[in-house]
Amino acid sequence: MRKKKEMPAADRDTSSIMQVLSTAEVASLLGVTKLTVGRLIRERGLPARLCGNNYRISLPALLEWLDHDNTAADDDPDDE
Repeated sequence: MRKKKEMPAADRDTSSIMQVLSTAEVASLLGVTKLTVGRLIRERGLPARLCGNNYRISLPALLEWLDHDNTAADDDPDDE
């Protein structure tokens, strides 16, 4: 069997790879619960894709959404 030739790490272009986050990772970044992230997706338009039974959120989409929705995670009673 031939070994697959790998590119040196310096030659790999990772700038085009989109980072995709789980609801748990988004919750951690925003300081809210996973339930709140689900609510943000359903009620506030947080862009997400359903993959099986789980949502996935792209980091660029999350950052853009945060720029346009400053009140998304404010004063949620289940986060205390």
